[in-house]
Amino acid sequence: MAVSSRQPDLPFLDDSEHEPIGTQRSFTFEHVISILSQKLDRLHSGQLVLCAQVKDLRESLPMQRRPLSRWAQKIHVDVTYTRRNGLCPCCQETPVCNELGRLPGAEYDHWYTRNRARAEETWLVCSGCNQRLNDTEFKASVRSAFESYQLALRRAIQTRQVTLADGADAAAS
Repeated sequence: MAVSSRQPDLPFLDDSEHEPIGTQRSFTFEHVISILSQKLDRLHSGQLVLCAQVKDLRESLPMQRRPLSRWAQKIHVDVTYTRRNGLCPCCQETPVCNELGRLPGAEYDHWYTRNRARAEETWLVCSGCNQRLNDTEFKASVRSAFESYQLALRRAIQTRQVTLADGADAAAS
């Protein structure tokens, strides 16, 4: 036994209760526009809800860590090795680098935020300190160590710039 179900020619315009099969309806232009307008309003409000939900999701995702440039990594290793004897500038106990480069377990910490990766905003620390830097109290207690390290870093950068400038002047002569 076949059950017949009526499928309107334009289902999106079907705002009527079920009418007997075979009944034809005529739609005025204004009626069609009115129904389409209602449907579009519902779609638009649904779209606004989805946009708000996507925005909330994006804000709740962890910010991606921006990698340091090779230059920044190299200067951190150089400064830490020459000015801090290769020891973590945060705890001043754990070796983080030697004359060959960064040691296993050493990590580059983004002091201010994960997406700021300039040399002046990062430092090379041991993994223990890097983990503890997530604690605000610990971070506050080692702020002076970070600032001291950054001072040594700025001096090293300035020295390199002067050396490069002197080398360029000598080559031009």
